[in-house]
Amino acid sequence: MIGTAAGVLGVPFFAILHNVFYALSLIASELVLLSRFLGGLDVACFLLALFVCPAAAVICLVWALIDRLAARRTTVTRRILLIVVPTLAAVAAVFFFGKLLPSLSTRKVDRAAGYNGSFEFVKSGYPVNWHVYRPALDRGEAEMSFDTADAVDGTQSLKLIVHKANRIGGRGSAGLFQVSHAEEGRSYRISFWLKNRGAKIRLRITSETAESRDPRTPIIEIIDAEKTGDHTWRQSVYAYTVPAHYANIRFEINIVAPGRVWIDDVRIEPL
Repeated sequence: MIGTAAGVLGVPFFAILHNVFYALSLIASELVLLSRFLGGLDVACFLLALFVCPAAAVICLVWALIDRLAARRTTVTRRILLIVVPTLAAVAAVFFFGKLLPSLSTRKVDRAAGYNGSFEFVKSGYPVNWHVYRPALDRGEAEMSFDTADAVDGTQSLKLIVHKANRIGGRGSAGLFQVSHAEEGRSYRISFWLKNRGAKIRLRITSETAESRDPRTPIIEIIDAEKTGDHTWRQSVYAYTVPAHYANIRFEINIVAPGRVWIDDVRIEPL
């Protein structure tokens, strides 16, 4: 029973640590080695909270119950029960907790839509081929829609109304990102249009590998009304060179202060 209690208490404990290490990894994103180390701790705590602790709690509980109920059975039968039943119970617990965990992001895919930088293609209320962070939307802290009366390119723009924002950014804030293929060592022109009413936008241009999301040359910038203009569209342009051992570009925008933001005509073009 002690193991069961430890497993149950471990879920919120490691969930809190997961969020702490994730926030610290974002703050230290320009210090690559430190950010990678904190990111590793973030992932480890996430796995402990979601899989290891629930499974351990169920295994210990079922083991204790079977040990008492099967005390009069033969040694072989008792051992089989002590191995098979807790294992099946642990698998069921992991599946159950996984289903209860809210989605961090949603992505609707349509290969024919391409990059969909002008947000013309929509499925189930989400721009296709973009990863949209869900927590702020699910909690009612932000709203996402498509403005058909105000667009730079095409017939509509993406509109985010943020009532409550996380100043750190990342998956805890309203925002979206997309990872597109790019050539290692090649330079690209990344442009997009923003219109802002009171918000602050955290821009992150980077690349990903299986080992780390933090290459040596990320572009990280806070964009406020002074840079975007207020109540008017303004274009932002950046040059980004894909580092060695990377073959993609991750374009991400988060809203880190309440307000209204329109995004349109995101383009990534080789120089």
